[in-house]
Amino acid sequence: MIASLHMHLGWISVALLTVGVGEADGPHWPRFRGPNGSGESEATSIPVQWTARDYRWNVTLPGVGHSSPVVWGDRVVVTCASEDGARGSVLALSTSDGSRLWETALEAGAYPKSQLNSYASTTPALDGQRAFVTWGTPRHYRVAALSLDSGRKLWQREFPPFASEHGLGASPIVWNDMVIVPNDQDGPSSVLALDAATGATRWEVKRRSEKAAFTTPCLFQPDGGKPQLILSSWAHGVSSLDPATGKTYW
Repeated sequence: MIASLHMHLGWISVALLTVGVGEADGPHWPRFRGPNGSGESEATSIPVQWTARDYRWNVTLPGVGHSSPVVWGDRVVVTCASEDGARGSVLALSTSDGSRLWETALEAGAYPKSQLNSYASTTPALDGQRAFVTWGTPRHYRVAALSLDSGRKLWQREFPPFASEHGLGASPIVWNDMVIVPNDQDGPSSVLALDAATGATRWEVKRRSEKAAFTTPCLFQPDGGKPQLILSSWAHGVSSLDPATGKTYW
């Protein structure tokens, strides 16, 4: 059963409900809003009001964050950053007791953002072997794959900086053996599919640039049809692409 995860409003702690995540062979919560972004969980005993008894453990993080925790088996992955943007971190914690399994530092740096978010506002995506993270610096928009077992950086790609007065917000997703990265921004915009194992570009679609978008893609499987990658942005409204090739359907 998937447990509900709660990022504390103080942005400095993460807790797991006693209703329970975390059997290694159980379901996963691998991306923003869970499987395919639906926000649906099989948990049936989420309390209406929160009390100390509802938490199995509570951990203080070395920074603040607006990203969501993600879960694969017996580990929960979270991101956080210092308030001045100088340091970013990705952490894996044990779902059973909150113990720190690994922490990987991210080279960071301050850039324009809203006062209502932080430098850790994009949610990682997991595929069972790797954690895929995106983050910004003054000079780059970075995508990296970390080993889910050890936190070791497996590959990293650098793209031109994400141009937006509100910072970053759209999160990557995994489809088959690719990680899909939305990049609708004030500057040159695109959607990219990177090879999950190597980081090599599998396809890239240039997009019109208007105001930055902060939405995370999802997949739609029509009856009898091919899967569709659904995105939304200021420039394109709602659009549909072939996740295998990047071809625009509508």
